Amino acid sequence: MTTNRMTTSERNELKTLANERARLAMTQVRSLAADRLVELNRQLEATWAIEDFELGEMWKELRETANAANAKIATRCDELGIHPDLRPRIVTGFGRTSIDATRRAQLRQMAKDENEAAVRRAAHQIDTWKLETRTKLVREGLTSDAAMSFLESMPGTADLLPAITADDLTRALNAR
Repeated sequence: MTTNRMTTSERNELKTLANERARLAMTQVRSLAADRLVELNRQLEATWAIEDFELGEMWKELRETANAANAKIATRCDELGIHPDLRPRIVTGFGRTSIDATRRAQLRQMAKDENEAAVRRAAHQIDTWKLETRTKLVREGLTSDAAMSFLESMPGTADLLPAITADDLTRALNAR
């Protein structure tokens, strides 16, 4: 004869299993997050390598243009008899902002922050699953109304952390 209710031993085994599955899932999430961060950094580096190459090509074009212009200036100065020390000259300069390193650091930090946020969201989902699973297992073994009432007594998230609106903040500031 089979019964619909689990035994205490079954519930305890399932609680242990739920803990182990949650622990494994969290390990897998951290591993996947690390792999994704490495891949994202590879993608950023590949993009920056192309950008650096293109900037190098622009430097070459700029130098070639400046050299061609200086040759024209030299020819014209020769025609006018202007002494070589007095001739105007175009000097190559390429205004590249110093924000490049800062921008790259910001992108890396954003990638890291997004990855950490994703890990935290996954951890929350895993913890929620684990708690819901364990709660179901405990509920299965409860026999009294008092125990069931106690189990249901935890306030909800919205009750624990009510929403704050801009109007609430304005009123609080005005009250000071």
